[in-house]
Amino acid sequence: MYSSTSPDTVSTIPVTESPISFAVAGCGHIGKRHAEMITRDPGANLVGLCDVKARENLGIESYQATFFRNLEEMLEAIRDPRQQEQHSVGKI
Repeated sequence: MYSSTSPDTVSTIPVTESPISFAVAGCGHIGKRHAEMITRDPGANLVGLCDVKARENLGIESYQATFFRNLEEMLEAIRDPRQQEQHSVGKI
């Protein structure tokens, strides 16, 4: 099931190298086409969708990705484990 963020809560989405993780900003006609192509590719994982409109008004119910109404929140939530590792090493 998908999750949604509220203005006070930003969830963290782990990003993996394999399959490659993708997020789509804008869920209009073209954004939905991108999301569909990502979900059809076995080497890809759709982890986030973002649009200013409410999820229920976009026709994207079939996508099991976290939905955001704010691009900055989506970008903050998507993290690369390699960056986490580099930051940890730097703190040692």
